Amino acid sequence: MVILMKLKTVFLFVFSIVLLGFAGQTAFSSSNPKSWAGSYDFYEFTPPHANWVYDVRVYEEGGYYYADVNIDGFQTMTRLKAKVQGNSKSIDLVFDSYLPNNMFELYKKGDILFTLKKEGNMILTYWGKLEAMLSDNQKSGKVYFIKKHKPDKT
Repeated sequence: MVILMKLKTVFLFVFSIVLLGFAGQTAFSSSNPKSWAGSYDFYEFTPPHANWVYDVRVYEEGGYYYADVNIDGFQTMTRLKAKVQGNSKSIDLVFDSYLPNNMFELYKKGDILFTLKKEGNMILTYWGKLEAMLSDNQKSGKVYFIKKHKPDKT
């Protein structure tokens, strides 16, 4: 009888460890920013002729996620590579390096450039070290970036 009780205790202990392992695995898989892969755009304009185009491309490389951040416009040519950290709900774009043809070096490794958060079908931007050019667009928690949809293959 004592042996059966010990076996039952061991079984329950092992079963609990297995369940916790699966729970941890599920939590880990939700920390994967895979759902963010793709391209995002944001445009700014101020009269008479100043405009800026922000293009962010999130991609997987060697098991990690990165983003190329390009900003082109009035007196601007920014080329950055950022590490993407986060999960399916929110990502931080963390400065990693400058890409060719970048004009100014304003960031240091580890700077959080900005954060993107999904709320329903909206993508909210929380500015970090990188901000919009126009002060009207520098308020965090608003929709700025729009995900580009790939054209359907026919």
